Amino acid sequence: MNRIIKYLIIIFVTLIVIVSFIYIDYFNAKTNNTNPKISIKIESENDILYKAFFYKVYYCKTNKKYKIAFYDEEAVCPNNYNYVDGYYTNREGLKISKKDLQLLTNDGTYTSEMIENMKNDKSVSNAVLVANDFGSKKYKIIDEKDGYNVVIFPTFKEVDDNYDWIYDENDKKYCLKGENYNYQLASFDNNKCGKYERISMSEEWCKLYNQSTLVYLKGIENLCK
Repeated sequence: MNRIIKYLIIIFVTLIVIVSFIYIDYFNAKTNNTNPKISIKIESENDILYKAFFYKVYYCKTNKKYKIAFYDEEAVCPNNYNYVDGYYTNREGLKISKKDLQLLTNDGTYTSEMIENMKNDKSVSNAVLVANDFGSKKYKIIDEKDGYNVVIFPTFKEVDDNYDWIYDENDKKYCLKGENYNYQLASFDNNKCGKYERISMSEEWCKLYNQSTLVYLKGIENLCK
């Protein structure tokens, strides 16, 4: 009987250690924008897929980004677009600038199929409004406090001949609290939070975002309340 208990304890401790390694690996991949170390690697033309225990990570070769997804989700990497004089021409004959196209596709806000279906400049400008306004509010936590986080927001700019959202920890810092896109924001000065105000999107954005992949984000409708 004592031997059985001993074996059960060993099995239990082993499981705890394995689960801990899996969680640390997941947290590292998510936090540091890298691939999981405990995974199976599958390479294709546009991406590298890392299959971990309960999630998967795509490395998109086109924009050099990692995307985490669970097994019931798809994380589609953008196509390797061919630019002529700084513009891509879709199948409808519409020219889209490199900056606009990377704004729309780098974070998967619009799929490659959505890009190909755009027929006029208005559809592009609407999509740019949605992607830019949402992307500019994708905060990065730089410090965790009791009841709120200290965050910064990115700027979309050119880096090494490509465009991306760049975070600069020297930029202005804010206090943020809430979850599921039901956020409140305040200025952070002298280690103190100012007056909190709810983060919300414009009426125009709220009419347009459901034509993008953002419509599938849990709680996204809170930005329009």
